[in-house]
Amino acid sequence: MDPFTVLAGATAIYNGLKSAVSAGEDVVDTAHRVGSLMSEVAKVVQLVSMPRKKRVFQSQAEFEAQAMKLYAAKDKAKQMAAEAKNMFVAMHGVAAWDNVQRKVIELRKEAARQAKEEYEQAMETRRDMIMVSSIVGGLLFVMAGFGIWLTLTH
Repeated sequence: MDPFTVLAGATAIYNGLKSAVSAGEDVVDTAHRVGSLMSEVAKVVQLVSMPRKKRVFQSQAEFEAQAMKLYAAKDKAKQMAAEAKNMFVAMHGVAAWDNVQRKVIELRKEAARQAKEEYEQAMETRRDMIMVSSIVGGLLFVMAGFGIWLTLTH
């Protein structure tokens, strides 16, 4: 996905969050917007950080211009995230932000643990299927050999 498209989505979320807070809504009431914004910012940072290859007919100036655009997109995304954090901290304090960040870390660790368990379960199932297929294939081979032997001897 294009980082500029993701940035446009993040900007829309940020503008919605900003207008909701200025309209008097609590940041906690708009927590899904904050979470979505942080997720989009992470996507932008990840997409921008991916190595880029110079296209065949791309000039050095175009390559450098693209690098500057990517840097600006990453910087804008980080700035929006920092402003959203500042809104939250202004309303609830630094301790609340730290608690939220700890919870996010716990949830990510739990998601990673579950993904690892699912992967291990899938690998175990795959190994079992290979074993069963090997046994069935071996039995079919032995039965075919036995059938051929019976056919040739009688």
